[in-house]
Order: sequence, then structure tokens, then C-alpha cells
Amino acid sequence: RGMPLQPEPILEFIEGDAFDTTGVGPWHDKLHCWMKDAMPTGPQGTSELQFEHFVPLRHATEALERTRMVAEHWGSSLLYSEIRAVRADDQALSPYTCDAKDGYDCIGISHGLHAGLGEARVLEAAGVIEEALMDLQARPHWGKLSQFGRADVEKVYGESGRLSIFQSHVETVDPERKFTTPWLEKLFLL
Repeated sequence: RGMPLQPEPILEFIEGDAFDTTGVGPWHDKLHCWMKDAMPTGPQGTSELQFEHFVPLRHATEALERTRMVAEHWGSSLLYSEIRAVRADDQALSPYTCDAKDGYDCIGISHGLHAGLGEARVLEAAGVIEEALMDLQARPHWGKLSQFGRADVEKVYGESGRLSIFQSHVETVDPERKFTTPWLEKLFLL
């Protein structure tokens, strides 16, 4: 039957504020499953900055070894690392889909570093991982920190034709570029 869930607010949760675990409101404002009498841990346990990269499953062993060697230098600033297998999808710029030569599925390697380091230092750490994994066709999580630039995007998505598919799609559905941002333009569309 499982463990009882936490119905009361969690005090001192994020930067000293209480977090209401139940009640009326949108789903994204609620935690889904904290166990009663358990201390919250993981991504919301302390202020952090995240980066994550996806590597073809066939390169998992090599990617994890390289990641371990780089992460050893982060010391206590590393709050956690997470590894997960991810099924491929058919989206043009999906980080989850590798090319046929690599096998389509991948692993995601995620890291949370203490936010006290500052964004610049965490971006630097992301760049070191990206450099270590680049020849393994690593792709960043587009919603997390990354040093990926236009040349990296072209290298990873250009040969497969996925970048041009995305650019054509944007031209078709958003020719006036109402739904783009300067970041999207610089990285994918110019």
C-alpha cells in the first residue's frame, strides 16, 4: 500500500520558505510524492544549477567514465549526479534521439551543482563535460545550462539533416518569427 504522503506544508524547504504540498492550484505548484516524516532531498533540497547531456546508449560506459573523471574535481559542490536511460523520439532537435549509426536510444547524465558557485562557474563545468563527451555525440538538455554554440549544434544535428528539418519547419509555421527568441535565432536559425 505504500508510505503515507506528506499532507502538511514542508517548513524551511526552499530558501527558508514553507512549501504547501496539498491544496487547490495548478499541478506544477505541488509536489507529487514526498513521504511523510522524510526529509526532502534531490533537486529541490537546496539551491542548485543543473546541466544534463544525452549520449548514445552504445557509448554509455565511456561517457560515464569520462564524466566520473571530470566530476571528481567538483568536490562538495556536486550535489548529485543522475543517470537514466531514455527512449528515442522523432523530434528534429530532440536531445533524446541519436543517429542510426549510434543506435537511437541514449543515456542522460545530469548534474546538480550548488548554486553558490554562480552561473558562470557552473557553465564552465558544463563546458568541460561537453568537451569531454563531444566525440561521443553528446547533446545538451535544452532547458538546462549549456555552453553549446552554433558550431556544436551544426556538428551534432547538421549531418543527420535534423537542423535543416527544424529550420524548414520554423519557416513554414512561423515565417514572421513571432515565437522565436534571440537565443533560438543564434543557436538554430541564423
